[in-house]
Amino acid sequence: MLTLVVDADLLVYEACTSVERAVEWSPGQFTMHADLDEAKAHIDSRLNKLVADLGADDAALALSDYDNPWRKNVLESYKANRVENRKPMVYWALRQYVTETRRVFSKPGLEGDDVVGILFTSPKIIPGDKIMVYEDKDLLQLPGTHLRLCRMKAGPVENSLFTVSLASADHWHLMQTLAGDVTDGYTGIPGVGPKKAEKILAPFCTTYATDSNGASELVSFDVAAAWPAVVAAYEKAGLTADVALQTARIARICRASDWNFKTKEVRLWTPLA
Repeated sequence: MLTLVVDADLLVYEACTSVERAVEWSPGQFTMHADLDEAKAHIDSRLNKLVADLGADDAALALSDYDNPWRKNVLESYKANRVENRKPMVYWALRQYVTETRRVFSKPGLEGDDVVGILFTSPKIIPGDKIMVYEDKDLLQLPGTHLRLCRMKAGPVENSLFTVSLASADHWHLMQTLAGDVTDGYTGIPGVGPKKAEKILAPFCTTYATDSNGASELVSFDVAAAWPAVVAAYEKAGLTADVALQTARIARICRASDWNFKTKEVRLWTPLA
């Protein structure tokens, strides 16, 4: 059994924007319209093609909750820098259609990325083999087989599949903790980008070459040993260990182990977990 775990927020949004049309009724007088049936056909075609091309048996779609406050409870400024633009005209109607016609998952207080993470790493909710279909780089924190839509190559779709090891996933989480993500409203350490972050974490990694082109897969990453180095880098920049931990918690994409299924609450990440 092969299931695609799809970050559906993006696909819904893309389908909606693709069918919006501006009409100029008279000079300088415009209205906008959108065809819901066209949007339905667009997203159905996209999903059906992915399932067929990858030989999957099913697709599980993750959607953000209407209210997703858990990160804001940890960091009030989370995504505060984002300007609230209008949703596409048929957004809510298409979302309802997808919910009624597809296998859709949403959890209280969670963004779609977190729902993807829980589904993808849980052997119980969705048993069997899984491929994660997404675009956001944050989801590189999840171990398994990936299809990142923005990096699809020419030719058969399987040529675009790649595997993220548990070590690589954990490494990416601490990379984002160090470098931050200004688009999401958390800054990490000022002046530390991906190259500096990788240098800080390098002593705790083991890699091996996987192909003739020199591509390598991270096979070992000691999170417990790396964490004091992350804290030291924060303190060197005049920040505190508490700020480092707060950022790590914000940066973390939920895995099944980070979600309390009984209380429906996030278990905040700790370096000893």
